[in-house]
Amino acid sequence: MAYTLQNSIADKTDKIIAIKPIKELGSYKERLATAWCITYKAYENGKAEGIFKYFIDTMLDGGDIQIAWQYGAKGTHWDDKAETVTVYDSKGGVNESKTKTYEEGVFHFLTTPEDNTKLMSKNHIDKSLAIATFGDNTDPGNKSVDPIITENYAMFNANSKLETPLWNTEVLSNNISDINTKRLEVVSQVVLGEKTYDELWLITRSRLVLSVMQ
Repeated sequence: MAYTLQNSIADKTDKIIAIKPIKELGSYKERLATAWCITYKAYENGKAEGIFKYFIDTMLDGGDIQIAWQYGAKGTHWDDKAETVTVYDSKGGVNESKTKTYEEGVFHFLTTPEDNTKLMSKNHIDKSLAIATFGDNTDPGNKSVDPIITENYAMFNANSKLETPLWNTEVLSNNISDINTKRLEVVSQVVLGEKTYDELWLITRSRLVLSVMQ
């Protein structure tokens, strides 16, 4: 996000600076990451070991498969050959600020297959969040991550706590859409000064209780 914001600033002399959480907040909340899981049905059918061995475990093999999961396919999503990567604007013209020429051997992302106005930044696994390295093998995109990204991740990790997971119950599943909608509504009204937190908490709690009882 910091990298995206930094590159969106019209005046390039300005700089985005990550700030530590305010005293009242205490720490940032790190949302729970999405995860690949093996279903109990697969376990019952004797397929769990194969799914882990040939699919999940290979995602972080420190080789070609991890490269594909992190960066995509060479020649389609990224490359290291000498070339000029042309990025276009929304009107079909060349975006001079994002179009760059690379020398042979320099890793670089290509424009996304779906939209030539945007550059790839990762495939499925974010390099900065990967839980395994390439070991003794060469990570082709090792130098591609802007320092602002690693610096901000380091600050966030040092000042955050993992969000408490909610047990997935039938009641929660049936009401999660209403809960999320109401949460956004409450935050908006408090921020705009239309109501206080205490007022909205009483109203929201009553409505949610009635919704669950129904």
